[in-house]
Amino acid sequence: MNEKDRKIETLKLNLSEMEKEKEKQIEERKQILDEKNKELQQKDTELEERTETIESRNKVIEEKNELLREKETLLENTVKEVENSKKQLDTLRKELQDKSSTLQEMMILLEQQKTELSEKDRQLEEKERILIERNTQLMERDKQGEEKDRLIEERNKQLQERTDPDSAAPSRRRNSRDLFPPTMSGESSGAASPVSAPVAELRLILLGRTGRGKSAAGNTILGREERSQDGASTVRQQSESRKGEVAGRQVTVVDTPDWFCPGLSLEELRQDVGLCVCLSAPGCHAFLIVIPVKQSTGEERHSRENGGDFWREMLEKHHNPFHCY
Repeated sequence: MNEKDRKIETLKLNLSEMEKEKEKQIEERKQILDEKNKELQQKDTELEERTETIESRNKVIEEKNELLREKETLLENTVKEVENSKKQLDTLRKELQDKSSTLQEMMILLEQQKTELSEKDRQLEEKERILIERNTQLMERDKQGEEKDRLIEERNKQLQERTDPDSAAPSRRRNSRDLFPPTMSGESSGAASPVSAPVAELRLILLGRTGRGKSAAGNTILGREERSQDGASTVRQQSESRKGEVAGRQVTVVDTPDWFCPGLSLEELRQDVGLCVCLSAPGCHAFLIVIPVKQSTGEERHSRENGGDFWREMLEKHHNPFHCY
């Protein structure tokens, strides 16, 4: 019995030890389980946190996707605008090319118009030249007509003198006496013979336009019948003097060029005035402005009205001594 009791006791002790051991193991397992539960809770917490983070990230991603979609829309709109701009640029380039072509055509037309205008100017100049030549020819014809009229008058006078020489000679002497009275320049008015009286010199200056009969008037004064040069093709360029004796008096006639010509420069006029001064030294007695019988021009009327003062002023300004008696 004792053995059995010991065995039982031993078994009980073993059982108690086993139970303690088991309890201990259970306790350890509980601890392990608690620790695992804690870890699990931590992991759950971490998982929740990560889930929240993921959700927040998903929201951010959604927002970024939304922004990306907006940017894509904007990019598409920009691409469309760029394409439209390219189309407009192509259209503008075509318009510019068309305008350039039009401008080139207009430049060509302008050059053609310039050429035509130059040709018209040349034609106009040619017509003006022809008109001037015709006017010159008409003036020459007028001069020739005047010369013919003068020659006809001279021939008529010659015929009259030949038919009635007794009446023509006294008339010519009387006209010369009336034209050059012996009382001029303070000379004696007595009827002394020209042979016994001293010969006085009379100096005259003829003024007038070309072709108005200045040379013919000089020939008439000097009693000559030589042909006048006013109707010739050449125009006198400077003054020249002719001398002769009329009614017992020495007469100097200075024939001047056309001082009223618009093409005569002031320097040329001054030079010819100086020459006229030398030819009529020591001074002239009278200026004779020759004007045709037909209606005079405005320039001739102006020279007739204001010529005396003008020529006196011009000659007084000259450096040579020049005076009118």
